[in-house]
Amino acid sequence: MTRLERAAQEMTEEGNPVVHVGSVLMPVDQVVFTVIDAIDETAARRVHERAGLSLDRIAEAIPICRRRP
Repeated sequence: MTRLERAAQEMTEEGNPVVHVGSVLMPVDQVVFTVIDAIDETAARRVHERAGLSLDRIAEAIPICRRRP
C-alpha cells in the first residue's frame, strides 16, 4: 500500500471519503500526475499533506472514457 493509499484510507475511516484512483509518472517531464476522488479540493490537498507529498497544483479532471476490464 502506498502512502497516498494509506492516507486516503485513514481519511475515509475518519468520515471524509477519499480514494487514490491512481498515479502516472512521466519521467521525461519529471512529473507525477495523481488522480484523487474526493469531495473537494481541500480533501485532495489534505490527503497529499497527510501522505507527506508535495504538490504544485490541483485541477478538476472529468473522465471522458473508461477502460472496461
